[in-house]
Amino acid sequence: MAHSVALVGATSLVGEAVLDMLLSAEVPFEHLVALDDGVDEAAVASYGERNLRVQEISAERVAGAEVVLLAADQPLAPALCAILSAAQVRVLDLTGCWSAEYSATGVVDCAARGPGIYRQSQSVTNLLRPVLQPLLANYGIEQVHVTALLAVSEAGQGGVRELAAQTTSLLNARGADPKRFGNKQLAFNIFPGYAGLQNNQPLQLEQQSQAELQAFVGLEKAAISVRALLTPVFFGHGLQVVLQTANPVTVEAVQALWAEQAGLVLLDEAEEGWPTSVTESAGQDDLFVGRVSGVSGSDRHLNFWIVSDNVRRGVAYDAVQQTLTLIKHLL
Repeated sequence: MAHSVALVGATSLVGEAVLDMLLSAEVPFEHLVALDDGVDEAAVASYGERNLRVQEISAERVAGAEVVLLAADQPLAPALCAILSAAQVRVLDLTGCWSAEYSATGVVDCAARGPGIYRQSQSVTNLLRPVLQPLLANYGIEQVHVTALLAVSEAGQGGVRELAAQTTSLLNARGADPKRFGNKQLAFNIFPGYAGLQNNQPLQLEQQSQAELQAFVGLEKAAISVRALLTPVFFGHGLQVVLQTANPVTVEAVQALWAEQAGLVLLDEAEEGWPTSVTESAGQDDLFVGRVSGVSGSDRHLNFWIVSDNVRRGVAYDAVQQTLTLIKHLL
């Protein structure tokens, strides 16, 4: 059976990754509508050997779509949400901007509720889920503390362009001339937060990630912290995780457990070294885990490092899986 899907933000980084993964999934589409805001008449989005003409977004153009994926860059997302909210369709928001009642983690629930905007989990949460869930099922978890080193593509194409411009300017013996991220130099630098510090309150990405982790079955009463740092890397988040299990655990047992998980790669560090955001994960759909160790004096603590492409695996992969599941439940 053919399906109808609309992709808003088809020319964004996430939009391009979503199209690539929809093509790989070989979903038979009756209509695959590529939309964006403020596009010119010549704008196209690549879909295999085809070029999809990118059209200006409107409520009429998304009407009739079984699922609308909102993948636009974040500065455009709030205005686009307003248009889509009025269109009375099921919208999966991949931008994190929609502070809606519903979460996209319950795809079956999304099918039952009908039209509305459903916010997908943050990229940090999506990268942690496949790693934490086997530990929850086998050992239980009482504490999780995450330091997330974010790539600038978390902010979309504007973040990538800003880092590229600053790096080029500095390498040519000129000043960084920052335009984004609080007008501070990001190239060859690290920010202790993402989206700007405000009165020393937790940042939105940190708050949402913590709340999403707390919603995992088995983590409702766990102590959870997420600290997000912005790094001068184009693609690929790195997550440093320290956790405490409810029951005794060994590094060897956990590595054997993770080795059974599809899409999760444990490197042979003696042969391949530690996984890095750039070398291993950029452009890939797998999660890479390394530097797994215990904590001195405890048999219930683990310390490990995760890297993965934040655009492809952190957002687009989960979005496509949720879309396919949602379509299945709408048949």
